[in-house]
Amino acid sequence: MQPRTVAVVGASQRTSAGGIQREARGNRIIRNLMNAGFEGRIFPVNPKYGEVLGFRCYPDLSAIPETVDCVVAAIPGRQVPDLLESAATAGVRAAVVFSSGFAEIGPEGEKR
Repeated sequence: MQPRTVAVVGASQRTSAGGIQREARGNRIIRNLMNAGFEGRIFPVNPKYGEVLGFRCYPDLSAIPETVDCVVAAIPGRQVPDLLESAATAGVRAAVVFSSGFAEIGPEGEKR
């Protein structure tokens, strides 16, 4: 897989959670792409922000003006099924999910 465009869903301007200073998972993913020398385009996705880490942030996948090759989900598990449906509708051909809330939480998670 050699994507030219990657959408990172769950990027954030948030710098702490529960009073603990830590970077949002989506932001760590963006930084890792940058540090690894990814030469393609990165599209942060979060309806709460206009910019994340110096990149324009989009409210959803359908707002991105280019075809997305890969979507990276850094969101709660309960949101992943809807994201994958919208990704398929948008023509995204690959997805990477960094999330919890599936089979490890029991029957409700297994349904996802």
